[in-house]
Amino acid sequence: MIYGPFRKAGCLAGLWSGVALSAYLMVRWLANMPANSPQTYGSDLVLLACMLLASFLYRRKLPEQKVTLKELMQMNLWLAAVAAVLFGLFTWFYGTVVDGEFLQRCLQTLIEGEQQGSSTPEQKAQTIAVMQTYTAGTLGSIAAFRTMVMSILWAFIAALLLRSEHGNVVGAGLFGKKKS
Repeated sequence: MIYGPFRKAGCLAGLWSGVALSAYLMVRWLANMPANSPQTYGSDLVLLACMLLASFLYRRKLPEQKVTLKELMQMNLWLAAVAAVLFGLFTWFYGTVVDGEFLQRCLQTLIEGEQQGSSTPEQKAQTIAVMQTYTAGTLGSIAAFRTMVMSILWAFIAALLLRSEHGNVVGAGLFGKKKS
């Protein structure tokens, strides 16, 4: 059973989450700790905090504060989709306009990681050649994609922690007997 407007709440929370992720990137830059990667553990934690807060606020607005895992999961996935797109676009803007050295730092980090990998020298050379063609738009796409992938895990965790109602189990029990 769906108790509230989860799509609308997810899109609105996604806007705020995208702004929070972008603000995190800017605060790092302003604090002279610019990012070396399009996605960091700090931005993952910001996304998780946004999902927990959005789930909590969504549940509080519902009558009797009833919400299922499915409803919170759907709301958080809407949040994730909007936040990922906004963060990807901001990462592109950040790499193009705000921090001109962002692309070079990211490439250096990616290349160093590839050189320490266990692939063959030919594969390493081929991968590094591809990485050197990356642009700020590519890094924005990487940030958006990784944000969306990580948000699937975070959405499940937030929904599991903040659900208030369990779905009814219908069908066979543990030993094949019907539950009522």
